[in-house]
This record gives sequence, C-alpha cells and structure tokens, in this order.
Amino acid sequence: MLRRFVLAVTFVALTFTFAFSEVIQAKITKVDGLTVSYQVGTFDKDAKKMEYKADVVTKTAVKGVNVTKGGGGKGGGKGGMPLENGLENEAFKTIDKEAGVPATITIADDGENKGKITDIAVKGGGAKGGAKGGAKGAKGGKKGG
Repeated sequence: MLRRFVLAVTFVALTFTFAFSEVIQAKITKVDGLTVSYQVGTFDKDAKKMEYKADVVTKTAVKGVNVTKGGGGKGGGKGGMPLENGLENEAFKTIDKEAGVPATITIADDGENKGKITDIAVKGGGAKGGAKGGAKGAKGGKKGG
C-alpha cells in the first residue's frame, strides 16, 4: 500500500515538472556565466532545415543547470551525456557567431525558477561551432573501435 502511494506521488511530481516548463529549439550565441543568449528556432519543413529568428533572447540559467550533449528531442534536455564543466565548457567560450551552438533549452514556467533555464541539451558534435568535449572518458568515432 505504501509502495503504491510513493509511486503515485512520484508520478504526479514528474508530471507537474514536465507540465510547468517550456522546451524550445535554439541556437546559443553567447554564454557569460549563468547568462545565456540564444535565437529561437523553428523547423522549416519545405527547406528541411532549422530557421532561427533574428532576435536574440537572453535568459539566466539556474545554478547547477543540467547541461548535456546529445538527447534533447521532443522530451527536452533528457537522455544526453553530461557536458564536462557545464556552461564553463570550452564550446561555450568559443562560439562561432554565425553558426552558434544548436541546443534544446528548457525554461521553467512555474515555481522558484520561473523564467530561468533549467536544462540545456547541446545537439550535434563539433560541426560548425557545435559543442565539443563531452563527458569525461566519453569516446567518439567509429563503432567497435
């Protein structure tokens, strides 16, 4: 009985966590401490590529923001490998102004972190200004070797 109650409470808590956040596709253009500047993107089905708005949005990330490499599909910034040093990673210090760093950004809509970035899932893997330097010990390259 107690087990069912704990599972139900956990499920409800997770449901509200996802319900009170906004997940956007973006191109990060600048990171300064916990301040992240980005352009919001939408997928153009006809051109089959991401199109980014000219307006640059600047938001503050929560202390200890979850920064990952990979993952970040429709479910937000979950499922990727932790990016070494988070927002202090070298990829955010040397951002190509034109290419930026493509990412999925999760912004809290409610609670104490309302309006702040809680998750960043960096996409790609080094091409055109993408994030480099994944989790410690992570190896890229060919499969099986």
